[in-house]
Amino acid sequence: MPSVLIIDDDVDMLNSLADVLIQAGYDVASASSGLEALALAETRPLDLVISDVRMAGMDGIECIEKLCEGRAGLKNIVITGYASVEVPGRAMDLDSCDYLCKPFTAEQLLLSVTRALAQQGDEGAVYPPEMREAMSSLMHMEATRRRTLQGFYLGVRSAHLGASTALQIWDHLETVENMHHDLERDLQLRMAALDLQDSYLTVLEYCKSPSIMNGAARKVGGVSRIAFQRLFNNIRTGKINPDQLKIAVSLRRAQKEQPGSEDCGLFRLVWT
Repeated sequence: MPSVLIIDDDVDMLNSLADVLIQAGYDVASASSGLEALALAETRPLDLVISDVRMAGMDGIECIEKLCEGRAGLKNIVITGYASVEVPGRAMDLDSCDYLCKPFTAEQLLLSVTRALAQQGDEGAVYPPEMREAMSSLMHMEATRRRTLQGFYLGVRSAHLGASTALQIWDHLETVENMHHDLERDLQLRMAALDLQDSYLTVLEYCKSPSIMNGAARKVGGVSRIAFQRLFNNIRTGKINPDQLKIAVSLRRAQKEQPGSEDCGLFRLVWT
């Protein structure tokens, strides 16, 4: 049974969230402050932390950061009732699984928790010595790719990115994703992986600080504003999860290369 720690200095909200998760079968601990959460974490294993942001003393982001130290694989979800320019970027740095804006329903909470616990980390396979250097570069690139897509997802979910800004970033992200799709596993693998990693990191910085993007015109052949608005809405409402976002570009590419593939259930889920 997964173990979940909930942190919120609003006791009514804390009890309400705990009740929902307990009824769903989770092993739940609750804390009304960051210091209490850190003390509780020393007494039990944890799979997931859910924390409010604004709290007296240590804020929720700082608390999650401290909880994750030395706890590889610990997942986290950020919840908040306040709009913030700074907090979504901090959540991206923490590789948060989701960002829930209050008020949210019990169903939305349970869906977010289920998805967070199902997310895979960056652990990879063990390769023979002659392949390790090349595959290590590829694995680092894939980890950066996952964090970048997760950052875009959080940016939209938190309302940090509006539709117009998100579309600008998506144009950059789609270009890099197409390069990723074309990556061939040959002698140039290591260099290609390093180049792609830098490109993904650039896009992640755009997600954190959209103002650093230039105002260049959109590329020819990019996704239409109407189609992107549907994708944007599907992320904002939680209809799709980060793993489904990871295949969004591949689905659109397949639709262009193989007419009729838009009838695929996944394509309809992500893009309509």
